[in-house]
Amino acid sequence: MKTTRVLAIVLAIFSIGCQLLSAAEPATVVKAKSFPLNRVTLLDSPFKKAMDTNKAYLLKLDADRMLWPFHERAGLPTKGERYGGWEQKDLVGQTSGHYLTACSLMYAASGDKELKKRVDYMVSEIAKAQAKHGNGYAGSVRPEVWTETFSGKFRVGKWGLSGGYVPWYILHKTYAGLVDAHVHTGNPQALEVARKFADWAKKGTDNLTEEQFQKSLACEYGGMNDVMAQLHAITGNKDYLALAKRFNHKQVFDPLAERRDELAGKHVNTTLPKIIGAARIHELTGEKRFETIVSFLWDRVIDTRSYAPGGVDFHEHFRAPGEESKYLNWDSCETCAVYNMLKLTRHVFGWRSDAKYMDYYERALYNQILGSQDPKTGGVTYFYSLKPGHFKTYSTEEDAMWCCVGTGVENHSKYGDTIYYHDADSLWVNLFIPSKLDWKEKGLSVTQETKFPNDDTTTITLTTKKTQELSVKIRVPYWATKGVEVSINGKAEKIDAKPQSYLTLTRQWKDGDTIKLRLPMSLHLYTARDDKNLGVVMFGPLVLAGELGTRDMPENICVNNNKQYSGDPVPTVPVLVTDSRDPSACVKRTSDKALKFRTQNVAKPGDVSLIPLHE
Repeated sequence: MKTTRVLAIVLAIFSIGCQLLSAAEPATVVKAKSFPLNRVTLLDSPFKKAMDTNKAYLLKLDADRMLWPFHERAGLPTKGERYGGWEQKDLVGQTSGHYLTACSLMYAASGDKELKKRVDYMVSEIAKAQAKHGNGYAGSVRPEVWTETFSGKFRVGKWGLSGGYVPWYILHKTYAGLVDAHVHTGNPQALEVARKFADWAKKGTDNLTEEQFQKSLACEYGGMNDVMAQLHAITGNKDYLALAKRFNHKQVFDPLAERRDELAGKHVNTTLPKIIGAARIHELTGEKRFETIVSFLWDRVIDTRSYAPGGVDFHEHFRAPGEESKYLNWDSCETCAVYNMLKLTRHVFGWRSDAKYMDYYERALYNQILGSQDPKTGGVTYFYSLKPGHFKTYSTEEDAMWCCVGTGVENHSKYGDTIYYHDADSLWVNLFIPSKLDWKEKGLSVTQETKFPNDDTTTITLTTKKTQELSVKIRVPYWATKGVEVSINGKAEKIDAKPQSYLTLTRQWKDGDTIKLRLPMSLHLYTARDDKNLGVVMFGPLVLAGELGTRDMPENICVNNNKQYSGDPVPTVPVLVTDSRDPSACVKRTSDKALKFRTQNVAKPGDVSLIPLHE
């Protein structure tokens, strides 16, 4: 009998909100929509704890220090000092935009008035800077960069566009922050500033020929097509949609539209925001080309390139499809990449409501996003090391300010945005996270109580002012291979539920009706596409990691992501030697309450305890 050697991915112990309303949006494109963040309240869970930790971190940060580059560029008095890390480079201001978005999201999710006060203050100060510039500009990039760019004599080189590194990328964060401040906090001044700022961009780029504009797009520009499309959706101004389309990068879009996979070697976080923009444009115009671009990329990234925890890149770049085993390193799985893949997944799920999208969403949310936060400081991971025996590293509170710090404070502000989706007559329950939904339009509230993933049972209670017919669609995950049990008001239901599908319960629901769902979880093996003898043990959607202790492990709070620790020695990594590909034959759960497991006489040189990667 052939012996299979299974190497667990073992690490040292450490471990959108409101809907944009638009008369231009074809109803046939978006079939299922999320609820505004202020309609979903998180109940006690690891997600609620992460959100609270993140809120404390947001409130600890200083708005005036975030505003430093806006004041400085406009010739206004600065207050305090710039933050450290990337904010000391020509990326100054990129964290500020993310921060404005994160505070807006967190206000919508928590109702904390201090956050609203902070959002309003930042918007008013950016408005002052815009007024001082006098031409609509409201950014943190040196104005001379734009003078050269809009002249058509710009340079695209090692240091970016006209010596401004990635100026559109930085501006995108400010645009997005202003739009989110308007959408999630109702700030009217934020929309006014965003419109003037967009008019400035439209006027400047009108000077460029199409050839010149496409040449400029070789430099990372974030989601400029996305945010301009959003502004069109909010205002109805067709100029913004036209500009959004000009930001569509033909070099990236054309192969995808023809279903050609030329992703290998491309920078992931330069590519993904462009595709998110394509998704938004498809929703606004109904143009099938953009649907093809988005869907083909999603399939090629997730089906052929994603790792077990949900990451999709190696050292920020796409690798060739099917390759995994040689890319388990300290610089695997950038957290920003997962942030963007989850945003893109929300779009495609809205079009098709296919369970495969939420199966990926759950896998990435639990294993990487939830696990990307330092539970003590609120710092976040940059790369999510998959190097066997390695460990996570988190940002310092003030002196890192990586791109993943910006997306990170957004990640932990919006856990309520995907738990539930809806159309006129249906409710999708996508994620098993303790929460309460207020569906005001139907006079209906939904309370989900669960200890998942520690427990396999979820209870959903409906409180309604009147008896009403509704289809409740509950996701049956891909990992639910041991059967599904459902009861309504204590009575067992006869169901035919298949893994990776939605179980639909349609009836006249009355006040107090209760659905109890049991999804038995089991151990299973995720193997590398290019090496079936290399794998990771999973429990339901959770990647398990080995507890190898902290001996010789350095401080894991750092400024320079985890590169400084890339060469550190790692402890001996146990290898599982077994004849079976069923991990339940050699791994046993050791606690009824906690998610703790241990190998049973199969690990060499010795058995090892396993816990969820996010812990």
